[in-house]
Amino acid sequence: MPTITEQLAEIERELATYDDPGAVMRLTSSHVLVARYRQLINDIGLHVLPPEPGTDDRTEQIMVELHGVDVSVRGRTDGDGGGDLYVHIGQDNREPADRATYPLTVEVEGAGAHTYGQ
Repeated sequence: MPTITEQLAEIERELATYDDPGAVMRLTSSHVLVARYRQLINDIGLHVLPPEPGTDDRTEQIMVELHGVDVSVRGRTDGDGGGDLYVHIGQDNREPADRATYPLTVEVEGAGAHTYGQ
């Protein structure tokens, strides 16, 4: 099964063919779908970074931004054959008033919600 990085790279290669100024494009359902897909990727701020050599990266780092909150997930190794699935949540892109009115609350696996920034 291809990695997410490989899948996104293939999609980007396919989408690049639509950017060719010499291509004659007809407005078809596939073109509309491509435009919507591009917009969706842009709207959620989807980014995928490959594992960085020389770091504790075990897997790709997948990032999205929703409502001004960045969520990043990657597998890490501890150097002894173990590791973890690391989740980072940041809210640097949220408006200060929004952060004050609606603090960031996170729950993991039903263990109870924890509010940050109050």
